[in-house]
Amino acid sequence: MNLQQSEQMLTYLKNTPLLDGYCLSMYSSSKTATPDKINRHLCGTRGIPHLCHKICLPSLNVAIDEALSTNKSVFFLCPLGLFSFAIPVSASLCLVCSGMRENLFDLYFYRSEQLEFLKEKNVYPFEILEQLEKLPVSTEKEVRETMAKVEKLVASFAAEEKMQSVDSTMYLQNTFMDVAASIGRAESFDKAVVLFSEMFGILFDIPAIALLLKDKESDNFIIETCWGSSPASSYPYVKTLPFQGEKYVPVILNIDEVRELFPGSKAASATCLPLFEDTDLFGMAVLFDSSLSTHELSLCEILTSRLVGKFKENNKDREAWRKQRVVRLLDMIRTLVLTENQDDLLQMIVSMAAELVDASSGSLMIVDKNSKILRVVSALGMNSVLARSLSTKIGEGIAGRVAANGTPLLVTDIEQEQYCGRPNRIRFGTKSCISLPLRFKGTTIGVLNLADKKNSAPFIPPDQEILSTFLEQATSILERSTALKKAKLNTITDPLTGLYNMRFLKKRFNEELSRSIRHNLQLTLVIVRLDNFSKHQGAKDQVHAQWAVKEMARILTASLRDIDLVGRSGEVEFCLILPATPKKEGAFVAERITRTIKDELDKGNGSLNTQCMHIAAGIASFPEDGASSADLIKAAGIAISPADTEEGGQINSVPLPDLRAKAASG
Repeated sequence: MNLQQSEQMLTYLKNTPLLDGYCLSMYSSSKTATPDKINRHLCGTRGIPHLCHKICLPSLNVAIDEALSTNKSVFFLCPLGLFSFAIPVSASLCLVCSGMRENLFDLYFYRSEQLEFLKEKNVYPFEILEQLEKLPVSTEKEVRETMAKVEKLVASFAAEEKMQSVDSTMYLQNTFMDVAASIGRAESFDKAVVLFSEMFGILFDIPAIALLLKDKESDNFIIETCWGSSPASSYPYVKTLPFQGEKYVPVILNIDEVRELFPGSKAASATCLPLFEDTDLFGMAVLFDSSLSTHELSLCEILTSRLVGKFKENNKDREAWRKQRVVRLLDMIRTLVLTENQDDLLQMIVSMAAELVDASSGSLMIVDKNSKILRVVSALGMNSVLARSLSTKIGEGIAGRVAANGTPLLVTDIEQEQYCGRPNRIRFGTKSCISLPLRFKGTTIGVLNLADKKNSAPFIPPDQEILSTFLEQATSILERSTALKKAKLNTITDPLTGLYNMRFLKKRFNEELSRSIRHNLQLTLVIVRLDNFSKHQGAKDQVHAQWAVKEMARILTASLRDIDLVGRSGEVEFCLILPATPKKEGAFVAERITRTIKDELDKGNGSLNTQCMHIAAGIASFPEDGASSADLIKAAGIAISPADTEEGGQINSVPLPDLRAKAASG
C-alpha cells in the first residue's frame, strides 16, 4: 500500500462512526507520522498533540515496532494512561488510534512510574489534568472490541470489499455533491456557511476562510470570518473584488495582493471563489493559504452556487428586517419623546442604540463642561455603580478623541487601530467597537460607545449610519429634557446656592409636617443666620459675600442626612427641616453646624471681616412649639432673635452659644 492509498484509508476511517472520538494517525516504520491535521475536526476528539509528541512518542514507537514485526494488532496504554491501539496496514505502515480515557481518571491514582516519567519530561501532572478530563470516556473492553472491528475494516479496505469506489476523483465529486445538497437543505444562511466552511476547512486542511458579502445599503463587500483565524484586516469591508469585468472565475492572489486586499493579513496566498449568478456578483469566498487543483476548483462552483441561493434568501429576510428596524426606530423616538424622567431617558438611549445594531454592551458619556471630562451617565452590560465611577479626559482614548473632534469612530480590531492600538480588554468579548458623538447646535455634549455584537461580528458602516440617525433625534430630545429640567429646577431653587427656595421649602415643610402628624412623629425646624453680615461688608466685598453664602450652603448640605431638607430663606439665612428629630437632637445638629460655619469662614477667606459676625441658630419643634408650619417658623424666628432671654427653644445670637444648655432649658 503506497502513501496515497494510506491517506485514502485514513480519510475513510475518520468518517466511520465506529471511530468517533478517536485521534487517528498513519505511521511508517521510520516512526514518522503521515501529516494529519484534520482528525480533530472529523472525529471530534479534543486531544493534546503537543503533550503526545513530548511524552508518548517513546511508548508509541515501541507499540508500532511490535505491531509491524509481529503483523498483529497491539493494545497499549500511553504514559498519560489513555487507551490506544496500533494495527499494521502493510509491511511498513501502521494505523494508530488513541485518545480514550477511563471514566474514573484521576492523577492521584497514577502509578509511581508514570509520575516519574512525567517528571523526567518536565511535565507537571496537574497542568494536564484539566485537558485530559475533556477526552472521550471508554473502557478497555470496549476499546479492544473497537480494535477488532477496525482490523476488519482495514482488511476490507485493502481488499476493496466495502469500498465501491477507491477512485479519489469520484469520491471527491460525490463529497461535493453531498455537501451541496446539505447546503441547499440548510435552515438558514448562517448554517449553510458553516457547512460550506467545514467542507473546505476539513477536507482540504485550509487554516482560514472568509466571506466577503455585498451589503445593499452601502454597496460595499463586508468581510466575515467563517473558519479559522481572522484575516486580520484593519477594515471591515472592501469596495471592489479582484475579478475582471463580469468574468467570474476563481482568482489566486499572491502575498502582495493578499496584503493589499487584507491589510495586516499574514497569509502567503489566497484563492478567491466568486459568488455570482448570471451577471450579478454577490461576493466571494476566500480560502487563505490553500492549494487546490484545477479539478478541485472546478468542483467548487457546485458549492458556491448553492451558497448564492441561500444568500439571496437571506437578503430577502434582511430586507424585511431593515424595514422592521426603520419602524422600530420610529417607535423608539416616539418613546423617548414621551419619557419625562431624565435618568430613564439616558438609559433608554443606550439600550435602544444597542438594540439597533445588536450590541450587548455600551455606555453613554456626557461632557462635564467645567472639568472637560467625559463621565458615564448610563451603561449596558456593566454594573451601574461601577460605570458611573468611570471617566475619561477629552482628547484621550477612543471616546475622548470622538468628543474632541466630533466625528464617529468605527474600530474593526482594537489591537490594529492605528491611533490607540492596544491589547483587547478582558471585559470585552470582541475586538470591534463604535463610538459616536452627541452633537447639538455644533457642540459635542456627549459620546455613545457600543461594543460586543451578539454574533461576534465587527461593526460595519451601515451600523454607523443607523446609529447616527438615531442619535440625531435622541440628542435633540435629551437637550430638550435637560432644558426642561433646568427650568423646573430654577423655579424651586435659589440660583446662587442651588438650595431650595423658600416657596418650595414651605411646600415641602407642610408635607413633612402632615406626615409627622399622621404618624405621630417629632419634627424640628432650625433657622441658621449670619448676624451683622451686611453691616460690615462694603459694596466692593460683594464677591466675598457671595463666597460666604455659598460656603454656608455647602456646609449645611454636607452636614445633613438624605431625608433632611435645607433651603435659603434670606440673604444669609437658611432653614433646615429635620424629620423624625426631637428638639434636643436638633440642638446638637445646630451646634455642630454653627461651629463648622464659623471655623470655615474664619480660615477660608482673609478678605472677609468675620470678627464682629455671629452665627445664630433658632430651633422650634413639633409638637412642643406648634402644630402648623406658620407657628413653627414664627417660634424659630423668635428663638433666633438676639434677646438675652431663654424661652422655649430660643438660642441667642452670641458667638458660639451653648446650644445644648439652651435647648435643655426649654
